[in-house]
Amino acid sequence: MSSSVDLEVEYLYMPSNWVKRVKPEESVPLYVRNTTESSRAARADPSAKLGIRFGPGPSDLVDIFNEDGSTGKIIVFVAGGYWVELSGEISAFTVAPLVADGHTVIVIHYDRAPVQNMAGIVDQVERASRWILQYAEEKKKSVWFSGHSAGAHLCAMTLSSSWFAALPHSSRSIVQGVVHLSGIYNLTPILSTSVNTVLKMSEDEADKFSPLSQANLDRICQHKHLKHQIVVAEFDGPPFHEQAEQYRKALDDRKLTTSMTVLSGMDHFSLAEDLCKPESAATQIFRTLIK
Repeated sequence: MSSSVDLEVEYLYMPSNWVKRVKPEESVPLYVRNTTESSRAARADPSAKLGIRFGPGPSDLVDIFNEDGSTGKIIVFVAGGYWVELSGEISAFTVAPLVADGHTVIVIHYDRAPVQNMAGIVDQVERASRWILQYAEEKKKSVWFSGHSAGAHLCAMTLSSSWFAALPHSSRSIVQGVVHLSGIYNLTPILSTSVNTVLKMSEDEADKFSPLSQANLDRICQHKHLKHQIVVAEFDGPPFHEQAEQYRKALDDRKLTTSMTVLSGMDHFSLAEDLCKPESAATQIFRTLIK
């Protein structure tokens, strides 16, 4: 297990260091404030079904918005927080524009570290996804996964999992694709950051839970029907751009359907914050990608 922090790697992988619109130290509090406000507004809708249980754990919960959506699509959202911060209660910030478009939206809750380690986090999101696919089958709806930052990583891991690969084709085909927003696909550099002082991953675990690992790529390439929409912000840090390109190339090389979008003028946080705004560039791109 790596316990030391490499200051150069730390600087590269902390998204606040690359934000231009506010001071670095202001970016995370601003993000939390904005996404909390938009999440509270979405959760205040009387039709929202909050805290629906998908498993036995106390935090095995999903929130369902616009259950009777007219488009026949369920948009699943997994928020980030570098696997150690934030919570499901403030993760409904993508909901309002998608519901206005007629989609059903499901927000997955999961416990961050140190409550559980990376294996536990990945397993919990898989459990939620298993419940969601059963729900979608009952409702005769298709599914798009989406996630921001660590949430994008968790979506990739779900679709790379042995569980998903073992499903019958009829169940796998319910999932149309995934929108990755400023994701991380290789966890090895995270071992050298302060994030791992909480996660406590070993080198073997970092490889096992990296979507770019050979084993995970071998599994995900079985699902040729999936669309992989990869998005980064102009002012994401260099590693986010590099990893997005690496993941897209790895998927392209395996003949999977991909797209890559760089959102001009946006940073790691504003990309997510703006998903509550129907007119924002982030929302418009998101809408286009799930068509």
